[in-house]
Amino acid sequence: MTIQSVTHCKASNGAGVTLFAPPLEGVGRAESAVRAGNLAKRAESAEQLVQTNADGNVAIAPIIEWSYDEVFTYLGMCSNGLEETYSDFKRVIEIYREASGECVIAGSDGNRTASACGSRTGCYTCLAVKNDRSMDQMVQEPHNAFMRPLAAFRRFLANTFHDLSRRTWVGRTIDENGYIRFAVDGYSPAMLQELLRYALTIDIEEREAAAGLGIAPRFQIVSMEALLAISAHWSLQGFALPYSGLKIYRDIERGARYPVPDVPEAPKVAIPPARFIHCGRGWDEGHAWMYTGLRDVMIDAFGGEGCIGHREIVSKGHQRTIMDVANSEMFSIDAEGAAMFMLFELDRVVDDWHGPNARPLLMEGHHVAGVEYRNYVSYGFLSVAKGQEGKIDEILRRTAWRERLGLAGYQYEHARALAMSVEAPVPIIPSQEEVLAKQRNEIKARREAKRQQIAQQRMSLADLHRDWAPDVSWRRLVQQGKLKMPAIPRTKNGRLVLRHLITRYAFLSFLQENPLVMQRVRHFRTRRRNSVTRDLFGMAA
Repeated sequence: MTIQSVTHCKASNGAGVTLFAPPLEGVGRAESAVRAGNLAKRAESAEQLVQTNADGNVAIAPIIEWSYDEVFTYLGMCSNGLEETYSDFKRVIEIYREASGECVIAGSDGNRTASACGSRTGCYTCLAVKNDRSMDQMVQEPHNAFMRPLAAFRRFLANTFHDLSRRTWVGRTIDENGYIRFAVDGYSPAMLQELLRYALTIDIEEREAAAGLGIAPRFQIVSMEALLAISAHWSLQGFALPYSGLKIYRDIERGARYPVPDVPEAPKVAIPPARFIHCGRGWDEGHAWMYTGLRDVMIDAFGGEGCIGHREIVSKGHQRTIMDVANSEMFSIDAEGAAMFMLFELDRVVDDWHGPNARPLLMEGHHVAGVEYRNYVSYGFLSVAKGQEGKIDEILRRTAWRERLGLAGYQYEHARALAMSVEAPVPIIPSQEEVLAKQRNEIKARREAKRQQIAQQRMSLADLHRDWAPDVSWRRLVQQGKLKMPAIPRTKNGRLVLRHLITRYAFLSFLQENPLVMQRVRHFRTRRRNSVTRDLFGMAA
């Protein structure tokens, strides 16, 4: 298409006339085959507003048909004042120039030909490409030097990506046969703590540099809320001792620094086949595991109803007592509550678990797994997503079990875990009692489904007249209000008519309350059943 201004595209759709301003997407089909396929799937257009998803979001893509040359030609026209827009796009041009190390458009030199730019910029933690040459080139500019630690952080991630010693091996799901998968998985707890040290060091050095320049920090990797969320997740999964994330934060605030090392690239190696560690299917049964989930034994022991109450939930058919956690639309950390916790409780909780007089790791009847997570819940600044309380309770109980086996992050020994594993899980043969219980549950489920199906069925006046009793004036009973049949409007032969409907259960209740009508219905259906039986015998003869 011919290059047009964004203003013209909006005006042609009437989008600029009202207060509604639709999102403008700077995407093009020429970017890649994947991008072109996604645009076609969403049916995006350069000249019409298009609903792009099920949530009702709309968008317009003015440059969807532009080529790379057309995009950079337009940028050049704006930078030379040939197009009147809200910006001259000089900063955009500068970013692409710094990323590629050369001029990407003709600029004010009308004799140079504009050429497409192959530079891509994005998140500093993205490893979609092996080497981010654009970022490495950009940070060479003096005014971009503040981003050099981010580039180093990304190189560290890329160079250690295939290092299996930095990966965790013990899975987090126990299958139906009672086995945990033992195979290469995400980053190990030690690697996660190492990354947090580097990230927090980069953050504090940026704050110090910005303070020296008299400006606000130009970026932040880990916010206070994110720090507490990270440390809570480590507690949830048993990756580290309680408050390990906060200890790292306090060490760095007190002067410790962990610069990102320049490590050689780990070669890509073959992934060993998965093995399995047996836990058994009854790993979470018994009274010993009542307090290993989303429930605090200390709060219960001291009558914690005044601090945080309890609630009963049903998870996978089992009733559980859990803490009355705060809920929100998704997992969240309240900023004000987090700030107060860091101000008043940081030193106490870190010293309790990591100081010179730290408490013993295991106390009788009490597990380390989940201590920090439950504490945040009891303070009220950690909110669990609605409907996920049962899942969190299960994860905490499973983490406590892994801790008991010596498979938690702070006590993990790879050689010991490998010795506990087997090549393949052994299917468990159910007992006769289990088979019968399963059959009873299946029959119960089928009956419930049948009841639900019947409950959703509706009968009309014609159905009652034909199948139940033609000599009963059903319509008059409805008009007198004795038979409750709501009127549902519908269109018939181009006219709006009312159709009275009733469920089978509601009709049965009516018959029980009206014995005379019940008698007529029973007489009609008995006579019809006998006539059907005689017809069948006649057909057989």
